[in-house]
Amino acid sequence: MGMAETAAAGMAGMAGMAGMAGMAGVVGVTEVTEVARVTEMAHVAGVTAMTGVVGVAPVADVGNRVEAANPVEVTNPGQVAEPAEPVGVANSVTLAGVVKLAGAEPAPAPDEKWGRQPGEKRGPGLDEKRGLGRDEKRGRGLDEGRGPGLEVEPSTVRYEKRGAVAWVTLNRPRVLNAMNLQMHAELARVWDCAEADDEVRVVVLTGAGERAFSVGQDLTERARLTREGAGPSSFGSRGLPGWPRLTERFGFTKPVLARVQGYALGGGFELALACDIVVASETAQFGLPEVRLGLVPGAGGVFRLARQAPLKAAMGQLLTGRRMDAFTAARYGLVNEVVAADRLDACVDGWLADLLEASPLAAQAVKEAALQSLDLPLEQAFRTRFSAEERRLASDEPAEGVAAFVQKRPPRWSARLAGPSSPEAHQGGEHR
Repeated sequence: MGMAETAAAGMAGMAGMAGMAGMAGVVGVTEVTEVARVTEMAHVAGVTAMTGVVGVAPVADVGNRVEAANPVEVTNPGQVAEPAEPVGVANSVTLAGVVKLAGAEPAPAPDEKWGRQPGEKRGPGLDEKRGLGRDEKRGRGLDEGRGPGLEVEPSTVRYEKRGAVAWVTLNRPRVLNAMNLQMHAELARVWDCAEADDEVRVVVLTGAGERAFSVGQDLTERARLTREGAGPSSFGSRGLPGWPRLTERFGFTKPVLARVQGYALGGGFELALACDIVVASETAQFGLPEVRLGLVPGAGGVFRLARQAPLKAAMGQLLTGRRMDAFTAARYGLVNEVVAADRLDACVDGWLADLLEASPLAAQAVKEAALQSLDLPLEQAFRTRFSAEERRLASDEPAEGVAAFVQKRPPRWSARLAGPSSPEAHQGGEHR
């Protein structure tokens, strides 16, 4: 497809096209077939709001590569400029099983190596045999079903199982792991798989690279969606790609640990607030800059920060969009431990070792009871029947734990770890 045809087709976005804005289902992931001139760069969500305009480099295409034509310039002190990742890649796109754009290339031949037709599903879930969501040989990400749906950029999320721990990595480091609609859709599949996998006992959430956990919403995509007629975002993500997102999975049963390095701004901070344990490096910076953009922290930042931090401290952050460093966040009780950057992984490993020593069903019961009872009177909390506690009582884990202690041996936990994950599973509960 030529450049004129591509422009005429009007497909200058990747994950957040207008047709995707209202889609709540899974987005198929496939290869980009033609790299053309890029005219749009990623604006970093939290950084733009906190420090001013982010420098954007014009780009030119060289063969199949995209290179910056000029260095990024920062006009004012304190501004942050990041290497550019294209957010608007014009390419030939097929709406698999729905519409084929005028001028698009003929459908590809059957995939002989994998023995399936294009668009045929590989089967439910992630690649469980290898425990990875990325097909390294073919360079694709979470490709559990290629259609119907938009064919978009390679995976924005990495998923890896290391023993009983699932590692989830936000993977757009060149734009500080800004979250577009494609990333949200891929994350939804990750949370579903981690919850359903009995081998997974703990989840670690982190960001690729050393600069950021995540700076939140991809504002370039947001601006384009607004130009295309999408309304402003508000609280919650119902009806959008990736719903229910982690911030609204109030019944997610397994412990989630956030490994934070660098910026955790906007939606990135909201993700950390939705985790059970937060371990941060000294480089971490947290903030909710939405008010400076005419937005609200709609992924739970307003509600969780006001519950988790002292109210005056929370209101100061929410109403000004100020940042706080990792030590301040720890002082407010938002971070469990702060360490030097070169000790971050060792610190995370220590937390994981302790988490994995615990009874899986006991950990689930404690998490559910703690979060679901926050707004209950104490007497009512004692009378409440919690589903995770019912599963623990029906298992052999209480007897096994005591027997192992008496016999001076490690316990052998064998109970299944399935549990509810929909937001309706625990109405009125709070997952933090």
